[in-house]
Amino acid sequence: MVKEFTKLYDQNKQKICVGDLVVLTIPRKERRDLLVIFEVVKDDKIYKIIYSEKFSYNTMSVGSPQYSQRLNFQVYKVIGSIKTGIDENLLE
Repeated sequence: MVKEFTKLYDQNKQKICVGDLVVLTIPRKERRDLLVIFEVVKDDKIYKIIYSEKFSYNTMSVGSPQYSQRLNFQVYKVIGSIKTGIDENLLE
């Protein structure tokens, strides 16, 4: 199955696809429990990032589980996919 490319790249020049797990800050291994992780989704022909409760260890704030924003150039790094989970080798 081919992943749908969003036509955007992270700051490391890696393609961002629907179903990827992404972070907006440097993903440090030693601070993994503080990472806020987002899922890339497509909603009504618009690519978005939504807060990933499944893969984040922390909570952003009260009411944030429904957090969503349009996907732009804010992604620092792709660190895995919804299907396979976080790739530890992609954490710095």
